[in-house]
Amino acid sequence: FDLDVAGSGACSSHRGRSIAVRQDVRRRRTGGLCMLMSRRTLIGGAVAAAALVSRKVYAAEAGVPAADRELRVPVKGGSLYVRVNGDLAGPRTPLMLVHGGPGAALWQFFPTLPLATDRAIILYDQLDSGRSDAPGDPRNWTVDRFADEIEAVRSSLGIERFHLLGHSWGGIVANRYAARRPAALRSLILQGAPLSARRGEASIRALVAQLPPAEAAAIAARGRGGAAAPDDAAYQKASGAFMRKHIHR
Repeated sequence: FDLDVAGSGACSSHRGRSIAVRQDVRRRRTGGLCMLMSRRTLIGGAVAAAALVSRKVYAAEAGVPAADRELRVPVKGGSLYVRVNGDLAGPRTPLMLVHGGPGAALWQFFPTLPLATDRAIILYDQLDSGRSDAPGDPRNWTVDRFADEIEAVRSSLGIERFHLLGHSWGGIVANRYAARRPAALRSLILQGAPLSARRGEASIRALVAQLPPAEAAAIAARGRGGAAAPDDAAYQKASGAFMRKHIHR
């Protein structure tokens, strides 16, 4: 997977556990795109391991405009926290944004809130992220169920037309939703979204291989799990080296 520079990648540490996304046993093709989203693909190997970065789900909200509206939206597995800035009934079509991760949160999109003077901005935390419920049930971690959240938020707000932006992992979710060709969707914007798990995995493995041998081995061992997995300190050191070399440049 591509890395989510804003704070997490294909798999993120969340409230003391790891979150991965799985699919059904069969491959799923949507709009011609084969989404190979097995739990092993995301959590195993260097894909998820390299992307695991210790970050707080919540970002400091000092200076962030207060929401004009807040609500909880029921979905399969729990409820979502949703916030709206701007007028949903205004002349311009609202924009809904889907955050990266899995396991990050809507604070990634706080810089977009000034756009609320132009059109309504809709942000929400995905299930098991941010202020939304955190059941921690792997059965919820499917691309289709995350895509269902978008429709649940749209329906709860009663909006008939909207633009949709997905960042990184959120782009995968938004793309899956758009592939259903919902009548309410006016446009789709993909920001740094990896659309091939296999190619993404290969690229991450190649980047990990460029690290010093000890750090590359620590990331690979963490991905395999089990008794051979390194302790948190060793892993954090290795993942920090990965971020410094390939991301924070």
